[in-house]
Amino acid sequence: MQLLKKFYLILAFTLITFLAACGDEEKSDADNSESGKTPVTAESKSEEKEIYWNDLSEEEQERKVQEAIDSKVFPESFNVQDIVEELNEYADVNPINMAIDFESVISGIVESLAAPGEIEILTVNEQLGNDSFTETDHPIIKIIEKDDTVFVFHGHSGYTAFYLSVAKDNKWIFKDKLIHDGEEVSMYSEDIQQTLIDQEMQYGGNTYRYYTQDSVIEHKINDHINKSIVIESTFDETGITGSKIISQEYFEAFSIVNTLDGEQLFMTELADGDLTHVNIYEDTNLNNSIYSYDVKFKDYWNLRSNYTFLDRDRNFLYTGDDSVTVKIDVTTGEPNWDAQGHLIEYDIPYDNSYFIGDDFGLIVTSEPDYDHKIYISRYDYDLNMMNESLFIDNGAMGSHDFEGGAKTNEELHVWREVVYKDQRSIQMTPYSID
Repeated sequence: MQLLKKFYLILAFTLITFLAACGDEEKSDADNSESGKTPVTAESKSEEKEIYWNDLSEEEQERKVQEAIDSKVFPESFNVQDIVEELNEYADVNPINMAIDFESVISGIVESLAAPGEIEILTVNEQLGNDSFTETDHPIIKIIEKDDTVFVFHGHSGYTAFYLSVAKDNKWIFKDKLIHDGEEVSMYSEDIQQTLIDQEMQYGGNTYRYYTQDSVIEHKINDHINKSIVIESTFDETGITGSKIISQEYFEAFSIVNTLDGEQLFMTELADGDLTHVNIYEDTNLNNSIYSYDVKFKDYWNLRSNYTFLDRDRNFLYTGDDSVTVKIDVTTGEPNWDAQGHLIEYDIPYDNSYFIGDDFGLIVTSEPDYDHKIYISRYDYDLNMMNESLFIDNGAMGSHDFEGGAKTNEELHVWREVVYKDQRSIQMTPYSID
């Protein structure tokens, strides 16, 4: 009897449990029916389609990367297209499951993009054109590389006369073409020459030359009569193509300003008591300055160069002398001071260096001691060294004179004069800086 009673109790409990479960399922079905949702079952889960990166359209891929930027998965400074290209290359070998793999893969890609590569030599080009660039003993003033053409300006510093040699497709088109001697040969039109005479600027004073990718700019200044004239002369592979006066306003210094993006800006300076008025312009018309500020620290005129580097994103101008570099805030005119109020001087010989910017910082190519030894270093924008200096010394090639560098895509081209077969030649060595 007791056993039968226990059986009925178990049967009743089982029945109650079954009815309760049925009620919950009906309620769940009703809730799903009201919300428009399909009940999720083990069978329906197995039928869900996995989505991979390569399944997405280009627009969807860009949107996913942009969402990652917005969610701070990686810094906004990275370009969406660059990330998409890296993801495409990765996905061609390793399929990217969007639900499982995407975040880790994109983080790894960004980490690799954020790290600057080593500076490495690519090839050694012994000389340009298998020939000398000149039959004279004139020192090189400037080497300019433009597409497949190389311009070599040479002459004597402090003298009016200067010359041009041009090579194209690794062959010299002409050598030692007299560009300007201020007497029989002039790159100025008759109108400009007459203006110089009228303004008493034909003789006397000083002339300073600056070079862009397209023009020679001369700043003629005579402090005795407080006058200056700036003349721009354009050139191509045939020589000088034309000249024009771009300013007759008096200022004491004119400078070329190179930027992170490869632009060339133009800076004028005029001392006024303890102040120096500085203006930076985007074009040679010298209208509508993009920066205008006053500098008042006493060592400014001893710590400035005729070729300066500007970081427009951070508003810092880099300049200096033959032993140090300083940073100046172009929004205030103030240099970097330390906690004790002393000028911060960075141990980089600015006057003997070429500063070139990229996404990671500054690449500095320098000949610090004029010892024919060239060093290439990478610094961040606070001038902390990021890579060990790469030392270049091809002693077997004869004497070397560092003539500067130029950034082309992901390469740094370093130019110098060398002695090759007892002739004066120039050499370009490319370095990977990606």
